[in-house]
Amino acid sequence: MHRAGWQYPPGVRLIGEYWLQSGDVAVVVIFEADSIEPIFATFSEWSDEFDMSFIPAITGEDGLKWAAQKVGAQK
Repeated sequence: MHRAGWQYPPGVRLIGEYWLQSGDVAVVVIFEADSIEPIFATFSEWSDEFDMSFIPAITGEDGLKWAAQKVGAQK
């Protein structure tokens, strides 16, 4: 019931929420945020009920740009 009435905090742009069909409760949420604050707000809301991990990710396109900048900076 807690989840049914809960909303993502301001600053979170939800991409998708997936409830995995496994023996354990598992949810994968993909979202964007411009700062760390909404991530911490989400964690503090649910950390007493679930084990949670937040894994930052970027697109492949942005990863290639980042890698090219790092290689260029090392020359």
